[in-house]
Amino acid sequence: MKSNELSSSQPVLSTRWWGILIRLAVALAVLSGSNYARLPLHAWAESHFSGDAEIVATSVIFLLTPAVIVLGVWVWMRWIERRPIRVLRMLDARAAASGLAGGILIIGIVMVASWAMLAGVSPAETAVSGEELTGPGGDLNNASITALVFFLISRSFLLQGIPEELLYRGWLFDVLRHRPWTAFGWTTVGFVAAHLFSSGGQQSVAEHIYYLIVPLGMSVLGAALVLWRGHFWWAAGTHGGFHFWLAICSVIYPVELGPRVWIVTGLAQMMAGVVIVCVCARRGHFATTRSAKERFLKMGADL
Repeated sequence: MKSNELSSSQPVLSTRWWGILIRLAVALAVLSGSNYARLPLHAWAESHFSGDAEIVATSVIFLLTPAVIVLGVWVWMRWIERRPIRVLRMLDARAAASGLAGGILIIGIVMVASWAMLAGVSPAETAVSGEELTGPGGDLNNASITALVFFLISRSFLLQGIPEELLYRGWLFDVLRHRPWTAFGWTTVGFVAAHLFSSGGQQSVAEHIYYLIVPLGMSVLGAALVLWRGHFWWAAGTHGGFHFWLAICSVIYPVELGPRVWIVTGLAQMMAGVVIVCVCARRGHFATTRSAKERFLKMGADL
């Protein structure tokens, strides 16, 4: 079947609520599977390398996750959605460059403002602690600057930002491209649900709930950017940029990563997303997708 025929074909699976729930479950399975697939390789790297060599090896191993996710999305879109993956603009170099740069800038402003607020109410820690400098990769606190930057870029963007946004603000948003506000809601619910059991240093049930404010804010901002710009790359920029800026801010002014940080940074991203949506609605400037050349529905049209 040719790509133009795929673009005009109806999906095999319904886009009603139960079909969307199945897709959310598939997205979670693909995301989880792509992360679990790396575990044996991380164990191997830990036993064969040390120091900067282990950090670099770990950074390269992170590439397995986006490879699995891209393959999963391609297969699903090809045979279930009956749309070519190119409609997501995944290989559009201009969209990728402008989206990543713009997203990093936007989240940088949000994070600097959030950190300034946190610095006003939180004393600086004597050492960096928390999830941003722990996990696979060896002793990151004693790593060289080059190895550390390579690790942070690989983890922030190649492991987390780009593949996760390809799933949620790319494929899943595209499924409901004619109902963008429904897509906004469903992808937000699915993204937050996928982080229910994320390990971010939570010590209690209450902290697990507080932690969800981060993916909630991240999802609202990412979806707002898709409505504005029409593709997932800007969301990938803010998503990956959040993790990268969090590490930078933690080095410049270390604070304990806990409920206070999660609430402030999560709500700040949510507010940024709301501002973007309101400005676009006021100006009537929602994105027109390059593939279909059709304007997104006006705010609230499908509520």
